Amino acid sequence: MQKITLIVVLAMIVPSALAHPLPGPKDFCETSSDWFQHDYWGSAGSGALLGPYDGNDAGDCDGNGIWGDYDGHKEFAIGGGYLAFDNGGIYMTGPWAGVSWGSQACLDEAADHWGSYVTVSDAVLGGNVDAVVAADWSRNDALPYVDPTTGTLTICGDHVIEPCDETNTVFGAVEACNPNDHAAACFPDVEWSPPGNRVALCEFVGAGQNGALEVFVLNGTAGHIGDY
Repeated sequence: MQKITLIVVLAMIVPSALAHPLPGPKDFCETSSDWFQHDYWGSAGSGALLGPYDGNDAGDCDGNGIWGDYDGHKEFAIGGGYLAFDNGGIYMTGPWAGVSWGSQACLDEAADHWGSYVTVSDAVLGGNVDAVVAADWSRNDALPYVDPTTGTLTICGDHVIEPCDETNTVFGAVEACNPNDHAAACFPDVEWSPPGNRVALCEFVGAGQNGALEVFVLNGTAGHIGDY
């Protein structure tokens, strides 16, 4: 399978290059008004996303006097982002009956995105950035993960994107494809609001088994990912 080497660019970027604050981990307790925006550093290829992470390590989110609480939103990743679209649940029938799936079981995050499109804006490239959105699923014969302590069963995709699309040039050979996976290229440099700001626009391909839509930024430096 073709692999694209992860390149992380940790450069100082002028804040005025963005319509939003400097991209990076949000070192505070986020509220619902912050959830729409995710941040990334670097670029990624097939299987190369690192994250998602909650950037907070200074805020006391639950008032217990301890800093660095998880604020419920994993807004940062290296190479792209994970946008939680589906809480999931427990399969009632079929080969995975009794097994949990979705963003709550797999990412420890409630779904907080509901849009039909995803946007990517890079601090240096603006909207002229190559990106792909993908949904990761397990193959039909995959076995669930069994937590060794609790015995809880979860299935969250197989962490490899293998869509059966002959136009795919990012994620490897079609011969080894997984018919459950989906991916689509984004459209770069789409005019957007506010005036003068441009983004790459990605169509929603459905959430993966982990409840997330995964965004792979292929030539980025640092920037923001959102939905509408």
